[in-house]
Amino acid sequence: MPFNHLSVLIIGAGPIGLWSALEILRSNYSYKVIVAEKRFNAMRPSESWLKRNMVVQFHRYLLNIDKGFERSIHCPTFISPIAPEPSRAMYHDYDYMSLNNIQSSLYLFLKSRFSERFSMVKMLEMHKTTNHFTLDLAVTSENELRELTCPEVVVDATGFKSNFMHELLSIPFKGCMNYGCAIKTTWPSHQFLCNNTEIEFHDCHPNTSKFINGYSSSATFSPIVNHYYNLLSDYGFSLDFTAKPTTYHETKGLHKWLHLLLKDLSALDKKSTAYKHSLQLFNRFRSSDVNGLSGLEVISSLSNIKTPGAKSMAQRIRQSVNTLYRSPESEPFLHLESERALDKVQVVFIPERIERYLALNKAEPTIDFRFFSHGEHKHTFSKKVNAFAVGDSLASTDFRTGQGLNRGLSVSTQIFSMKKDPETVRKDLINNCYSESKFIAFTHRDSNIQSARKWLLNSVTVV
Repeated sequence: MPFNHLSVLIIGAGPIGLWSALEILRSNYSYKVIVAEKRFNAMRPSESWLKRNMVVQFHRYLLNIDKGFERSIHCPTFISPIAPEPSRAMYHDYDYMSLNNIQSSLYLFLKSRFSERFSMVKMLEMHKTTNHFTLDLAVTSENELRELTCPEVVVDATGFKSNFMHELLSIPFKGCMNYGCAIKTTWPSHQFLCNNTEIEFHDCHPNTSKFINGYSSSATFSPIVNHYYNLLSDYGFSLDFTAKPTTYHETKGLHKWLHLLLKDLSALDKKSTAYKHSLQLFNRFRSSDVNGLSGLEVISSLSNIKTPGAKSMAQRIRQSVNTLYRSPESEPFLHLESERALDKVQVVFIPERIERYLALNKAEPTIDFRFFSHGEHKHTFSKKVNAFAVGDSLASTDFRTGQGLNRGLSVSTQIFSMKKDPETVRKDLINNCYSESKFIAFTHRDSNIQSARKWLLNSVTVV
């Protein structure tokens, strides 16, 4: 089968970036694929960027790999016989896998199956001047530089911010809706020694699902209102003021704790000690990696703030481990040592949960590709390329529908394996998953999820 292109550059080595690389190579969309990732370290490729413990839900039909693919040894395969949310429990073709395991498994598969056609490089910087764009990439040797072919296609898989298509090429977002902010507490993959018994825990491991009334992770949400915008801006977060806030402003249930915390923090005197402690905490959230801070660290910081909302939030985080664990295989009840367990829990602050999509998924910029080796500039290629986005770079959605990864898998398969036009796929995606009435109407959420799921699955022919 002839190749459509000689070389494709994918920016971003998340699950969708690597999945796109696989779809490109096994469908002969391109002979060569180069994946550029800011966190990639050529000296330690298996350690430098595979750090995301969050578990995601995916359709088995969409994450389809041939027999050569093997999941990581510690990959959990299910959460429980019955999923906690009715909209997910009705289906039996879901699987659960941590982002770490998806990325590492895809990376190892690509290296073993397509070693001559797949390579990864470190992404350094993107630059923009008036109608002029530059990508800086790091190579480890002159040989690697000679092997790299100037790409004809650039694929943006950078995620929510759409660093290439939106930020560099200035393609605007449409359909922006702001569902507020969130604090998520989750279990990383680890083993915990309790009563001389080694118990495995994970965000989706059956053991962990005993916590928090059947949920393996907990989240608390708060709508964004003007004084919260001001507070988070003061904390250094860059917010999208163009996104419309939803009218869904519940302050009960899962929405109670973060709402109370932000309400208290907004009322603090900026000269007070409590405000300074809050500033330190959110600065650490902002500078932390994708896995956030340890539960013990967050609780300690909240105790210094000392407001009622801070105390309630600390109690909420502590509830994720300060629970009797029922084990059918050993003692009737095991009590976990809270302080040790809290150090394992990870807490992430999400300043905005926004649904939006690119206004256009096609561009033809001229890019200067600059290659560096050990900090020294070695060569520059200049070329006009075809550019488009996949995954969250194209269209991001609030995680409440559980369709994020599946949407990215479906879109990548349609573009690369089925050779569909990226802009046509974007239009179909918006028409089937993003009509404004669908993503605003919480009362019709389950039917909206089902219609989106139907399109994602039916639009794909698995190779």
